[in-house]
This record gives sequence, C-alpha cells and structure tokens, in this order.
Amino acid sequence: MRDYKFSTRYVLIVLLAFACGLSLPAQNHTQNYNIQQDNCLIQKDEKVYLQLEKKIYISGEKLKYKAYVVNSLTLKRSRQSKVLYFEISGYNNTRIFSWRSNLNKGLCFGSVNLPDTISGGVYILRAYTNWMRNTSQAFYYSTPIIITKISDSELKQLWRPELATGNEINSLIPGTQKMQGIELNVESGHPDKLIVNINSKPEYLLYNKFFHLVTLTRGQIIDDTPVILKDSVVKAEISKSNIPAGILNVVLLDPFKNPVCEKLVYISPQDVPLLSINTPKTVYGKQEKVKLVLELNNINVNDTAWLSVSVTEKTPFESIIKDADISSYLFLLSEVAGYYDTADSISLNTKQQATRILQTKKAYKYSTGNNLNRKNSPCPYIMEDKGFVLAGRIRYRNTEEPVINELILLSYVDSIASLKYCITDSAGNFNFLLDRSYDNKDIILQLAGHNIRNSNILCEIDNKSGSGMPVKYKAVTIPSTSEEYLEYVRNIAMVNNTYKTDSQMTEIPAIVKIAAKRRDFYGSDVYKVYPADFIELIDFRDISENILPGVKFRERRDIYYVQIYDHKNQIIMPPEATVLLNGIPFTDLSYISSLGSADIKRFHIYHSRLLFGDLTFYGLLSIQTYDKEVPDTYLENYTYVYNNKVQSPGISANNNIKELMEYKADNQPDFRHSLFWEPSLTIMGQNKAIIEFYTSELKAGYKITVQGLTSGGIPLEAMTEIEVK
Repeated sequence: MRDYKFSTRYVLIVLLAFACGLSLPAQNHTQNYNIQQDNCLIQKDEKVYLQLEKKIYISGEKLKYKAYVVNSLTLKRSRQSKVLYFEISGYNNTRIFSWRSNLNKGLCFGSVNLPDTISGGVYILRAYTNWMRNTSQAFYYSTPIIITKISDSELKQLWRPELATGNEINSLIPGTQKMQGIELNVESGHPDKLIVNINSKPEYLLYNKFFHLVTLTRGQIIDDTPVILKDSVVKAEISKSNIPAGILNVVLLDPFKNPVCEKLVYISPQDVPLLSINTPKTVYGKQEKVKLVLELNNINVNDTAWLSVSVTEKTPFESIIKDADISSYLFLLSEVAGYYDTADSISLNTKQQATRILQTKKAYKYSTGNNLNRKNSPCPYIMEDKGFVLAGRIRYRNTEEPVINELILLSYVDSIASLKYCITDSAGNFNFLLDRSYDNKDIILQLAGHNIRNSNILCEIDNKSGSGMPVKYKAVTIPSTSEEYLEYVRNIAMVNNTYKTDSQMTEIPAIVKIAAKRRDFYGSDVYKVYPADFIELIDFRDISENILPGVKFRERRDIYYVQIYDHKNQIIMPPEATVLLNGIPFTDLSYISSLGSADIKRFHIYHSRLLFGDLTFYGLLSIQTYDKEVPDTYLENYTYVYNNKVQSPGISANNNIKELMEYKADNQPDFRHSLFWEPSLTIMGQNKAIIEFYTSELKAGYKITVQGLTSGGIPLEAMTEIEVK
C-alpha cells in the first residue's frame, strides 16, 4: 500500500468546509471527536471524592480506593464522565505515578500496585475527570499519603504538602466580612429562618438609603430583600423554606446594585439520613471475629446508599495526613477554593448574572467553575461522556511546525481488524474516541499513505496530567514515636512479603467476563483463503499467483505493489490496495514478499472498492500470521505505539469471611494493618448491613470508617474505634 485515496465526494466536502470557514462534523464511523465543546456549563461541573483503604503504604504495595464522582450542584452521582484519572505527585509537584479507571454511573473502585522504586515521603494523590481540567486544579480531589520503602532504615524528615483540608465545615467558613464600614452577621441556628444583622454607622455616605440583601447558593438567587440602613443595627429575616443545603452566600448590594459586603454561611440539610455503626464491644482479642451493624435512620424507603468501609490501624501521622471528611469536601472545599473574579455592577434580572457576585479580595468561588469561561470560549478539554478520548498533536521535529490536514489511522495488533481515523487540524491536533474494547491494548497510530519516519515527526499524546498547580511544601521533623512506627511498618511488611499473607488474606480471583463478539471493520463480505489447505509455497509472489484469486503482487524498480481485481465491475483496480498485517495497516511490502505459506494462517480478500466512512480503499488484503506479530522495526520507524492501560475494575475482597480465613495456613503469621476493606456495600432503604471480619495478631487501636453517598445526593459518614489486645 503506497497511498490512501479519498473519494471525490470527500475532497469536495473538505474544500467547501475550508472555503466557508466551517469544520467538518464528526461522524460515528470516523470517531473524529470534535474538541469544540459547549462552554463549561455549570450543570456539567463535577466533583470527585476518594476513600482509601489506608494512608500509609510500602512501595510496591497495593493502593485500594473507592471513587465517587458527583454533579457539583446536586451532589448526585454523575452519569456524564466515563473515565477517572489518578496521579501521585511528589516534591515540587513532580508526577510520580498515574493510572486511569472506567466509571460506572459515577462510581468505581479497585486497586493499583505502587511502583517499588518510590522513595519514602509524603505524596499527593489526585483524582479528576478530563472535564474537570477545564476548571481550577483546586477542584480536583487531593489527599496526602505516606509511602516508605522496606529498604529505608530511617526517615528523619518528611516534606509535607500544604493542602486546604479540615474536618469541620464551620471552621472552614470565613468569619464576618467588613467592607466600607458595614458589617454582616448571620445567625443560622434557627430551624425556620436566617437572621441577618447589618451593622453600620450614621457617617456612612449611603446611610438611610435602600439596599438589597441577596442570598445565593451555587450561583442561584434564592431571595432578594429590600432593606434601609436607618439604624446602626438593621435586622432582616429570611425564610429557610427555599434554601437548599450547602453554602449560602449572603450579599448586601448598594442602591446601584454593587456588592458592598458579604458573608458565607453553611445550611445543613434537613432530615439527613443518620449513619451509625454498632458493635457489641470495643475491645477484642487476637484472631477474634468482629461483627458490625450499619444502620441508616431518616432515610427514604426508596433511597439507596452506596458505601465503602475501611478498618485500619491508627497511626501517629494523623496530623500530617489529615483529610477532610466527605461532607466537608463535597459541601464546601471544592466551592470555597480556586479562582476569584472582580465583582462590579450587577443586574438581578437573571439568575445567570447573579453568579458575578463574588468576593473581590479572597480566593472564593461560588459558581463551581462557570465564571472561568465567561468569555464564551470553548472548553479545551473534552467531556468524556462516551468513553476514553485519545488526544494528541503531531509536529515536525526539525521545524516544530504542526502536521496539518493529514490522515491518521488508529489500530491495534489482533486477529480482528479494528480501524479508526481522523484528520489533524490547523494545530496538528487529533482526537479519537475509544470504547472499552480498546482497553489494555497497544494502540498503533500512523500517518496514512506516507512512509514518514518517526525521526522526522513527533507524536505528543495528552497524558491527561493534573499536575501543574503550585504546591507549597514544608519540612516536617518526624517525632521519635512516628519514626519507630515507620520502622515497625517496614518490619511487618518484610514478614508479610516472606509469607505473602497480606495478598492471600485480601484477594479473591476476579470473574472473567466474556467479551462481546467483534467483527472486522471491513465486514464479512470477503473471500477467505487458508494456506494450510494447499502445498507449501516459499514466498508471497508464489502465494499470490497460485492461491489468491484476483490478487496481483508485483515488483517494479524495487517497489512492491498489490493490485486487486474487482469482480463486481470486472475491472482491475489501481495498484494501491490496502494491506493489513495482523490487524494494522502495513506499508512495508518488501517484508510481505518474504512471507511463505508456512508463516501465514489466513487471508481475507475484499474484491471491490471499500468505502469506509469518507475514505475509499481500492481493494483490501488482510493477512494473519501464526505468530500474530508486526515487525519491531516497522513499529519503531513508522508508527507511534500508545499503551492504553486501564486499571481493571475492582471486586469485593471480603465477600466470604470463612473462605478468606481458609487461605491462611496454621503456620503463617497474620500481621494485617488493615483488617477489612469493602468498597461495594449497598444499603437499600431502611435495611441494615451486617459486616464480619477477624482481627489480626497485631495489638493496636483500629479506626473504622464508613463513607458513602445516597441516591438523593446526601454524603454519609460514620466513624468508631476498636482495640485489639
């Protein structure tokens, strides 16, 4: 195959589109996903929350997680993004390790092996969707974790990232705000109303004038109450009946509708389901069974709670790896963070205009990202609501100029030929939408019809990095008790690695799912030939002349070509037939010429013009070899190989406690720091959940943490402690 030909219709469409200044619409068969998205609408904003099995790890150990992706307005599970990205960054925000996982209606859980080369220290674990990259990185989920190596004999000092975290919502809300001699105080404890006290002085220029007291939540105006500053203290009452749970912004506007001062207040949800953990006792012996009963009160009978449960050893590092609880994070941290805008005059005619009411001097943001795209510019990052988007850019190495309007083919080595294509834009960018059949495949990208070596071009894949936000680090001297604990953790890890007790006690083989039946992209209307049915032929020319009807393989001036006879129209098509080798387009026909019938398992021959989307192929010859390989020299010189690694979805590790205990032999130690991890617990309505697990042989205090989310968008959390003596 020397070149790919477009159909005449396609050429005319391209010319017309450029002449009119238009872009071609994305077609389903091309999967040329258009990056020109709608503006970052507030209803599409997302938040992520992670619960981890624990916060201290040995390098090479499994990190187990449960992720909740929710809509930032409703806090209900997001059904938009289908892919979640994770990354671990170290000192100076250096990306150390990353992976991705597929989302199922806003949820995913699983585990990943940490590299055994990671040095000891405090690291930041981030989680985010591709769509979240359009907003501030302050809205990603970030949490500190500690990683240490077994070989480290001591760790005197850690570099701790300074993250905005906390446990109490009220402690994170700013205090009373004063501006221009006016002060707001809000009393939110009353069950039916907010009481707002406006303090001012008679010498204020606008004293005795009409003002507007406006309340907003997530950019939506809830109430607009006119007030007159005729006393030093003016009291206003606002009904809570229409105020949803979350952060309420109380703003005082002057007669010209300019913000004067404001106050944030947290409105707690009414009739919130109460999650409780009940255990018969708090002190247990070694290898004793623990029984927990999880119960939900005040929950709707038709509601569902998705929960994850962790039982792990308490550590002396709580102050260093302190994290926000799920309620604080979802209700507050990702709203009171990030960018700020300068508020000027405002009209109260529309709710959208109300999002411009922002505090001018502090980094608060109440509209969850919407104000970042106030100039109506398209979002640079795609909402991956259909699957993973493989995006990148191609440019020439010498000039660094983009490779423009070139056809890129995407495939992978397989017995089934799966082909996608797109055309680079004016900046050399390309995008492919990949479904889950492309997961964990080595994706092969190549320029169609051009034997351009990789030494002349550079393919830069968007690695979906969430790094880049400056993070301040400060040195933390480890107390002697904490240093001793790390040494204790390393010693236990050496024992567990020797006996492999940890993996045996927590892993159950995954269920293998049968993949959906696939077919070649060129369909089933092909002529099939199996060389094993004939006598052995030593090279490809002999094969084409003897057992491949309608296929002409010739050499002219050291250039090979393949020509296929069109049976339907009874014509010989141009010598530009498409050749596939083990599923990928292959242009090195000199290599094909060396193949004999002993090397080839099967041929597929397409004996007419093949229309694939807007592309036209003059016949097609698909070759499958016994070794199912493509020469490394071809891949290195003419293609870019992208390892499309996806973390496999997790399975429950504690489904059968008796079966788990049978994994442990009598002569094996049981030194588990984490006694129990269940990421897939579901409670329907007012039912109860019973959890059972065994303590290990370690005497310690253990923290039980249950976190989750209801289908109504209410975050849940409960904690308790037990002791093993």
